[in-house]
Amino acid sequence: MESILSKRPSKTAELVTAARAVHTRHDQPVLLHDPFAVQLCGRFWKTISNSSLLTWIIRNVVMRRQVTLIHFIVIRALYGERQLEQAIKRGVKQFVIIGAGYDSFAFRRPELAKQLKIYELDMPATQQEKRNRMKKAGIPEPESVIYVSSDLNSETLVDALIRHGFDPQKPAFFSWFGVTYYLPHSTVQETLSLVVNKTAPGSSIAFDYLCNIKEVPDKYQELHQFLGKFVSRRGEPWRSDMSPTHLELQIQEHGFSHINHLTPERVAPELVKEHSTITCPPIFGLCTATTQN
Repeated sequence: MESILSKRPSKTAELVTAARAVHTRHDQPVLLHDPFAVQLCGRFWKTISNSSLLTWIIRNVVMRRQVTLIHFIVIRALYGERQLEQAIKRGVKQFVIIGAGYDSFAFRRPELAKQLKIYELDMPATQQEKRNRMKKAGIPEPESVIYVSSDLNSETLVDALIRHGFDPQKPAFFSWFGVTYYLPHSTVQETLSLVVNKTAPGSSIAFDYLCNIKEVPDKYQELHQFLGKFVSRRGEPWRSDMSPTHLELQIQEHGFSHINHLTPERVAPELVKEHSTITCPPIFGLCTATTQN
């Protein structure tokens, strides 16, 4: 599996926690209340999110086009946690966050975290920066969390987890958001195969994906290209996409038995249908795939 590691903390992970901080502080309604996001932001985004004026300038002037993704970042987190809650009801007690970034789940949702053994996997630089920020903010490291730093070029995802106490004989829920499109297509497919073949029956993986531009509505194709250039300039280019039309068949071919798939145009209408003013561009889709129990 190709390495996704870097010597520097992830810039896109920083943008994700900034989006959650800005949403919590300045949006109405608040879909996902994340009071820890501001504390986990770097100095720049902490200053922005603490100011209504600076937030307005960033959203309406400096990053006017990028801001369309804020709602999607929040919506996908909402989707992931709803899927996790269903897995917990099925008895799943292992939760793996691939590309955890500055995730706050373990201390934001303690009522769920206490039922789980949580494995946060990310690049060493990003993971260490998160832990440094937690310490600075006075946020104790939760007892339920195990931090997994691994060069996935030299060992598989499951091997890295087993090295940290993961039990492949017990079902697990894998959260894989904001990652797939930064990986080669072969790596994405390999990861899906690992969940099917190397973990216990009843395991699930929830992920988002970049829609193939040919299936993006014409009026959003320019935005698709613009956002791709935006992340590329920050050293984290998109490397793969998926076809919503063929995704479910591909997932089934891996051996998953149950699929919850929201194509890009269905994401906002189905997840936040009670809030018609909250939309996101039909560029990213959401999917949860579960193996036969």
